[in-house]
Amino acid sequence: MKKTIITIIALSVISIIGVYSWQRLTLVQEPLYHSIKATQLQADIKNKKDDVVYFYQKGCEGCEHSTPILNRFIRNKRVTVKAIDINADPSKDFILGTLGISSTPTILFIHHGKIVQRINQVFGYEDLTTKYKGYTGDL
Repeated sequence: MKKTIITIIALSVISIIGVYSWQRLTLVQEPLYHSIKATQLQADIKNKKDDVVYFYQKGCEGCEHSTPILNRFIRNKRVTVKAIDINADPSKDFILGTLGISSTPTILFIHHGKIVQRINQVFGYEDLTTKYKGYTGDL
């Protein structure tokens, strides 16, 4: 009887640890960026605004990998990042043609309506902050 109780307790502890570990592995962070449509970005460019714009698509593994990095960047730098889901936005000609977005994740750094920095791949925190420093003239 004593062995049965110990076995049940041990299995319960292992199960709880397993469920907790699985949840941590599959935890997807909620993004801190602000979703916009390409038409809003077109207006910002026309009005010569400064923007940091993130292009992503649902189901993109690189984008899912980038979300926690982007969230950390947004929190640490206190910067607003606008985001466009390239598959959900109807302005594909503008996204693909004018902006030259051919893959995701992509980040554009726009200064006075002109693209001055670009990241066209999965990025790390250091890559992102280095490009941002170059964009803000902080180097």
